[in-house]
Parts: sequence; structure tokens; C-alpha cells
Amino acid sequence: MRRLYPPRKGDQLEAEGRYRRADGSLEQWSRHRDASGRVTLRVEAMPSAGLWHLVIAPDGRPERVEARLPHPEGVMEVAMTCFEDEVLIWRRGAEPASEGLDMPPGYRLFWPPVAGRAECLAGLEDLFDEAGRAAVMFLSMTSRPPSRGGLRARPVKLGLLRRGASIGIDGETTEASGGSSVKRLLLQSPGLPKMQAVFDEAGDIHQWLEDDALIAELVESIHTPTQLAVDSEGADSEEDVEGADD
Repeated sequence: MRRLYPPRKGDQLEAEGRYRRADGSLEQWSRHRDASGRVTLRVEAMPSAGLWHLVIAPDGRPERVEARLPHPEGVMEVAMTCFEDEVLIWRRGAEPASEGLDMPPGYRLFWPPVAGRAECLAGLEDLFDEAGRAAVMFLSMTSRPPSRGGLRARPVKLGLLRRGASIGIDGETTEASGGSSVKRLLLQSPGLPKMQAVFDEAGDIHQWLEDDALIAELVESIHTPTQLAVDSEGADSEEDVEGADD
């Protein structure tokens, strides 16, 4: 797996796997956690060779987002630093070169890869009412060609509705009776497709659907709660693109 930055020594590898999207492309991903509870997601999109890097604070707020995305118009690179009430964005290969966005406290991230969305949606339990509804502000990222601004970001309020669900052998989801640990989360906002995240018992997103069409499905997931990341100077089978520490 190629990546922008290697894990730091002592970071714990929690899980890794692959998503297959409806167009046949793959997202290979890994998730590490440090001693403070900070989560780092690394994603390689294939065959596009796009690389994504996300750091999430222990409270669920995004801290840093970086991406390197090859495109027929040229390679585009984006770096985002996320504060509690502001997001600063730098671009190379697309315009504007820099910008800032005001964000409300408690916002979350919604980014293009399906890998990592489960982590961005984690820890919202206290926001749901008795009917299983909540409204959360997200920093929504969309990917465009460099001539159209490349990666764009804007605040979007998503309505969330959670439901119990079970996953059948054929991959279809049905309402579950009783306390199934597998859940389905619906996400809606005017002007966006009706989105559904189907979670498996490990907390990973098993399927992502938009307007009832399957967008991506988890085809491999390995959880390794006791494995520690190797030092960047030690042996490592993954390829680092830039070789910088987090």
C-alpha cells in the first residue's frame, strides 16, 4: 500500500482492508491509533493512484486532511488544517491556492473516500433523540478536475437517521428485530443523494448506498488490535510517497 506518510513508532494498527466501488475501483486503507486516542486513516485509491491522509482528534473532529491526486490535467495536492471553528486549505495544481472556511464547533468531516467515513461518523450517539434522529454540521469535500478547483470544501448540515439492520447472505439489508449490533445510518441534505451507511458488527461500513444504488462494499477487513506500527526506519512492506512523519 502506498501512502503519504508512514505511521509513527508506537502507533497501534487497529484495522486495514479494501473497499470495492461500483465502477470496479478499489480503496485500500489502514487505521492507526496513538496513545492519546488520535486516529489516522490512510487510503490508496486504485487504479487512479490517489492518496489520502486523515487525522481525527479523540473527540471526533478532523485535525488534518491531505491528498495527492493524479489527474489528466496534472497532479493535484491539497492540505487542510482543521481548527475548532475554522479550516485552512492549501492547494497545489488547482485554484485558489489558499482559502479559509468558518465552521461551527463540533463539526465532522465528509470526504470522498468511503474508507474513513465510519471513523468520521463515530461518537455521535449523544446527539440522537429518542426517534433516532440527529442533525450534524459536516465539512463536505468533493473532488473535481483541477480546472474546476480540484478538491472543494463547504459546510453542509446533514440529517441523520439510525435504524437497526441485518446483512443477508446476498448483501441486502433488512430491518432487524431486537438489539442487533449491525446498524444502518441514513444521511440526507437538500441537493444531495439519499445516502445510507450499513455498519457491520466490527463498526466498519459494510456497504455505502446512494439513492438505493450500491456505491461501495467492504471486501476485506482485518482487525489487529495488538499490532504496533514499525518505526519508519525499520522494515516495512508499505511504500511511502513523501516519507515524512505525521
